[in-house]
Amino acid sequence: MSLIATWLITHANLVAVNSHGELWEIEDKRVVKQLVEQFSCQQLEPLNQNYFCRLEFDEFWHLQNLNGSFYAQSFRLNQQPQRSQKTWLGERLIAQGFDNYFLEIFSSEHKARTLADGFSFRFGARLVSMKEIEHGRFHILLDKPETSVLLVQQHNITHSIQITTRTKSR
Repeated sequence: MSLIATWLITHANLVAVNSHGELWEIEDKRVVKQLVEQFSCQQLEPLNQNYFCRLEFDEFWHLQNLNGSFYAQSFRLNQQPQRSQKTWLGERLIAQGFDNYFLEIFSSEHKARTLADGFSFRFGARLVSMKEIEHGRFHILLDKPETSVLLVQQHNITHSIQITTRTKSR
């Protein structure tokens, strides 16, 4: 399994554990429609019948349809103030660590090719592979520690998603 797929599974488990509300099954589909309308829920695309509903500034609900049944679960946002951090990859938008993974997401005005060349220059000794998946999208794999990087260019912005495995402390 790839590092990104493993991280996604671990992150889904983390979100499930950190929710502050129980998982509720909604048996009457009319209730789902009322909730979506009352709380101005946003539908997640391309996932049909999945909604995020914001109740307060720091609380939201996730409504989802799994195998024909609707479920709702509440979450509370972390209220730590965000500080802008600039690096050679651009502005750090997210830095989150859990279990054996560390995720960072950056936003840059540089082209994806420029950032890919930067990885090659800065981490040449650690570079395992660099592949242009399609125009403006790269996947980079580094070793020691294992790091998977996805560069996605959209118009004038390139997002860098970087997942690093952390060694377990002894």
